[in-house]
Amino acid sequence: MATTASFPGSHTTTVTATTTRTTREYEIRGRLLEFDPDYVRSRSGILKIVQIVLSLVALIISAASYGNSGERGWACFVSFIGVALTLALLVAFVLTLNKSLNRAPWLLIEMIYYIVMTLFFLLAGILMAVLAGHWAGWNPSWQVVPAIAAALLFLCMILFGVDAVFKFRDWRSARGNSPQLQVRDAGRA
Repeated sequence: MATTASFPGSHTTTVTATTTRTTREYEIRGRLLEFDPDYVRSRSGILKIVQIVLSLVALIISAASYGNSGERGWACFVSFIGVALTLALLVAFVLTLNKSLNRAPWLLIEMIYYIVMTLFFLLAGILMAVLAGHWAGWNPSWQVVPAIAAALLFLCMILFGVDAVFKFRDWRSARGNSPQLQVRDAGRA
């Protein structure tokens, strides 16, 4: 008589995934500086780099267009702010300055920044599209540069809007967690 072993009716499988981040520490004038090269490969780092490049191109193209009533100035201002502040955020996260300023709610600050920039890029894109329409009536060849600038500004709006959605999701999921988790995980998805 053979007995057969039966498989348990239920079982539990636990899979643990750990991610390690490589940070390098440097001492400069008696101060310890941490450098996180992995940040530029993260979703947030890649988005910031693309936002900086696209905002810079939008700035150059907007500045090259013929202005009419200040719409060119607004587009240049918004693009410059997009380059400067996003570059500052990128440097802050690569140099892990967010750890030094751990009292600041980084996710909330970034989310508000990206929402405001999304609205600013929307307005700048609309104004440049109106400028392109204005030049179409006077000299059709003059409408090309503002139309390209408007398209770039709308692309910037989409990129900043996508990042705002990601920051909102991260903020919403971290809201119930400890404040230390919000600071440590800011922009690390």
